[in-house]
Amino acid sequence: MLKLPLICANGIGDSFLILGRVPIGILGKLGFRFNIFYTTPEHPARKILEPFFRGIRYCDYIEREPLAREKWIFSKLLSLSMRTRKIWCPPFDLSAKSKPKGSGKKILLHTHLDGHHGWKGATAKMWPIENWVELSRKLHDDGWEVSILEWDEDAIRKLQLECPFLKDGRRGALVDTVKSFAEYDFLFSIDSWSKYVAIWFGLKQVVAAADVRNGYCGNETTTAEKLARWWFHGVIENSKVKVLGLEKTELGDYVYTLSRIADMDIDLVWEKIIKFNR
Repeated sequence: MLKLPLICANGIGDSFLILGRVPIGILGKLGFRFNIFYTTPEHPARKILEPFFRGIRYCDYIEREPLAREKWIFSKLLSLSMRTRKIWCPPFDLSAKSKPKGSGKKILLHTHLDGHHGWKGATAKMWPIENWVELSRKLHDDGWEVSILEWDEDAIRKLQLECPFLKDGRRGALVDTVKSFAEYDFLFSIDSWSKYVAIWFGLKQVVAAADVRNGYCGNETTTAEKLARWWFHGVIENSKVKVLGLEKTELGDYVYTLSRIADMDIDLVWEKIIKFNR
């Protein structure tokens, strides 16, 4: 049987982007099967991603480099996917998807204070910790149940010391963290993999995206247009998503409106969340 290749690489976000481009579940029910490849085995996200890959129905995780023919087929799959503006949820076990009834004000903050997989040089994703503290307090005072998703232990301790009401959004394995999104009503994040998962679970969200050419190694030539058409494909067009820092002009192209994430105004974020949740 010919298996269609899905070639993932780099971090969780880049891999989730690929998995969400192809309707694996729909095609799987029609008899198609897939091989998932991961081409950057030295990346620190590998150990986190491999168990997730192995748990996706209709897919096998293949521990080798894809062949030239497989790369060609994959390029055609991506070309087809660019014609839609949809993100598909991979078919893993979503038995936890039924959300417990509550106030409708359960929010997850993906704080990204570790930079990028522990690399604190990724300042394009690091909003100052004191801003997270103030935003968390404002949300809490307004009646929100606030959780944080953060991998830096020092940052978690500092946040919870300042805001004892904060709940830890981490779970043991990536798939469990992903499933936990069913518990929330809203997500606020600095551009990351969580924006795709929020769409899988139908959450409202506000995503901040600063100019990645400033403080994000390897993206010195990434224009706003490229960011919108690639990383935000299926996101920026989604009615349940508001993006801060990336806007469409009257001419139809995209521009950065936030030079550095540190310049993002706390009150602006607060207002966006409150207004969008009404």
